[in-house]
Amino acid sequence: MKRLFLLITAICCISANILSQEKLAEFRKPTLTEIEKSLFKFINKEREKINLKPLKYSMKLSIIANKHSKDMAEQKKLSHLFSDGKSYIDYLVKQDFYFIKTGENIAFSETFVPEIIHSTLMNSPEHRENILNKDFDMVGIGVFYLEKKGYYITQDFIQSLKPKPKEEARKIIIKVINQTRKEKFLPKIPFLKRANEFADLISEKRAKKEILPKIPYNFGETNIYFISTPVLSKESIVIKEIKNGRYEGGGVGIWFGRTKEYPGGTYLITLLLFPENKYKNLSHVELQKIILDTINKIRTKYGMNVVELDKGLSAEAYKDLINAYMKKGRGIISPIPGKERNRIFFYYTPAPNILSPRIRSQIMNPSIQKIGVGVKFIKSSEFPSGSFWIAVILK
Repeated sequence: MKRLFLLITAICCISANILSQEKLAEFRKPTLTEIEKSLFKFINKEREKINLKPLKYSMKLSIIANKHSKDMAEQKKLSHLFSDGKSYIDYLVKQDFYFIKTGENIAFSETFVPEIIHSTLMNSPEHRENILNKDFDMVGIGVFYLEKKGYYITQDFIQSLKPKPKEEARKIIIKVINQTRKEKFLPKIPFLKRANEFADLISEKRAKKEILPKIPYNFGETNIYFISTPVLSKESIVIKEIKNGRYEGGGVGIWFGRTKEYPGGTYLITLLLFPENKYKNLSHVELQKIILDTINKIRTKYGMNVVELDKGLSAEAYKDLINAYMKKGRGIISPIPGKERNRIFFYYTPAPNILSPRIRSQIMNPSIQKIGVGVKFIKSSEFPSGSFWIAVILK
């Protein structure tokens, strides 16, 4: 993964040889605040020269920068670590900053002239890189004067991150995904509420490093992908599978917070994709045959005779199946798997070759000779990959 945190470790020491303090006596000695404001102005003038957006001055960042400059003065040395062993990033997290990228310039100067301080920083490639980094949008500056020694200077840069509310972030992700599919002349993927909620749970469990929940049975075949990114962009969201035309539904789960890899904050995205059910376009007769073959394969394995498909019983099974379906209503979970009504056993399954436990036990009766099978393919928010409602009569 591309490294997102940049800490400049080169030290810039500004010598009094450039312009002696004696020669500067004619100038009024500026206050520390005036030096900080002048350095800020010089930074944005440099950015303006190459058409970069100006940086915003952050008082909260400046507090950290001032603390760092004072800490270096007390140690009488330049260091990117505070005397307590913590880094600039540690203090950003402590102050509850969210950020994508960071940079830090530190320097010591025997002169108080901002023009000279800035010029020397710009002549250092590493420090210049921070000042002209196109990604940074905020800066904090802290200057501390150590009597009879000189000025300790800290410039703290960040690319700030403003977390979006979960539903707004979800809409952005879905829009990016479906815009990408549109560019590939693929149909939009419908993202279902139930799938989104379950994906949210997975993202939350991942964040807490807990055991992930099992995919619900009624989801059917489900492919799951994980994305970690602080930026909701096409480059960070779109994965190869998005461009696969076989997906007919999905779910997006989101959790935002800090992780070890992303101390500045990141989105943990869970993407559920439901492939087209490979059995959905089969005819009723073809589906009946798959169910019958599955049953007879089990019976043969245990030395029992094969059963025959009876058209009359199948017609009866299908009629009762439709009645049960209409009573339940579209989009509602089908009858409880294996529920027996007279001689009929209802169940639902993501694939016709998967039998419910109840049916598996019933077909082990050696006296069974005939079977009736009714089957209907259903697709709803409860069954994003589709499911088969099946009624079986054993005789």
